[in-house]
Amino acid sequence: MMARAIIPLVTIGALVVSPSALACKCALVSRDEAIAAAAVVFDGEVLRVERDGEDKNDVVTLRVARAIKGVSPRVAYRLDAALRRRAEKSVTVITRASAAACGWDFRQGPQRLTVGAERDKLGTLVATRCTMMNLNR
Repeated sequence: MMARAIIPLVTIGALVVSPSALACKCALVSRDEAIAAAAVVFDGEVLRVERDGEDKNDVVTLRVARAIKGVSPRVAYRLDAALRRRAEKSVTVITRASAAACGWDFRQGPQRLTVGAERDKLGTLVATRCTMMNLNR
């Protein structure tokens, strides 16, 4: 009788703690659909990736190679580019540090890729794993 009572508890515990239950699930959509759904899309090259002070997000600086959608012509100019008298467009994007929280790891993979992002309520660009995966497969 005791074994019958333990089995449902173990099953419920496995569902609560299961890593797959915590993982980010992404629907596969076409590249065109991913571009249409994202507020900002551009081809870029990763310049720098840093962890934020709370250790929850990666702050990614990218050089914009080609604007596809939603990138303002007035983007930040890097100081060293100004010193060389050559304007260089760069954009900062935030992503979750964990893949389980739908973050994209900009440290791994190609350093030049298509970036898709949404703007949060403060106007910060936020890239998610689902958008990035559909743009770069």
